Amino acid sequence: MFMKQMKFLLVALMAVVMSVSVTSCMKGENESSYDLGIYATVVDNMTVTLLSDDGNVYYPENPAALKVSGETSYPKRVFAYLKYAEGVTAASEKKIVTVVQSGSLYTRSLCTQPDTIKNDIPLAGLSEFVLVDTKQVLYTNVPAYCNLLFSLYIDDSAVIVDLVPVTASGNELTVKLQQTIGNKDASYTTSGYASFSIPSVSEINRVLAEIHKDSEEVPVLTSVGGKIKIKIIGEGKNQQAYTLSAKEVQIDN
Repeated sequence: MFMKQMKFLLVALMAVVMSVSVTSCMKGENESSYDLGIYATVVDNMTVTLLSDDGNVYYPENPAALKVSGETSYPKRVFAYLKYAEGVTAASEKKIVTVVQSGSLYTRSLCTQPDTIKNDIPLAGLSEFVLVDTKQVLYTNVPAYCNLLFSLYIDDSAVIVDLVPVTASGNELTVKLQQTIGNKDASYTTSGYASFSIPSVSEINRVLAEIHKDSEEVPVLTSVGGKIKIKIIGEGKNQQAYTLSAKEVQIDN
């Protein structure tokens, strides 16, 4: 159970130390086994495509290579090494590729049922985050994502983290990373990477209204040009506060 729950830490951490879109350094005398590595969302709508976090769309000739062993469906998010098909380059309009190697990333949605969150186990730290704009790929609307690098305390128990809305002011949404399942007395520190899909502004406001239903004033998130800002907070041991400054992202209204 522990190894299964920790899979997202090991696979994602391996990906984190790589560049988001790198060309292989294995040129030498032999041809490289891959041309680039990407973080991407898997879009499965008749044709399987990869939407990289930098906005490029890739068409894998062997999409089954994206699946986790034993699973029938595709993961929502992956880190993948790709090789361009013969005659295809980074400048090609249609980027046909072969998946050389792929690993699924720990993926959840921004919490839309905060009343179900009962625990807030102290984190070891917040490191960095990247926001990915929503985009339409082959008539499929791909949600925005918040990709977050953090540290937490673990032992041999299960681990789950959630990103929970807290409040909003104008076009800025404050969310809190919470370790909701784990051991509050764990002492071993490790790094983790998680992708959280971001729902529409209307859905976020529904959640905020539920959270603040007993307040005199309910915060309302408003987008500006279809964009909002997201600030991330967290809490460590001895009530140590962690904050990552707000960044802007395009999301659905």
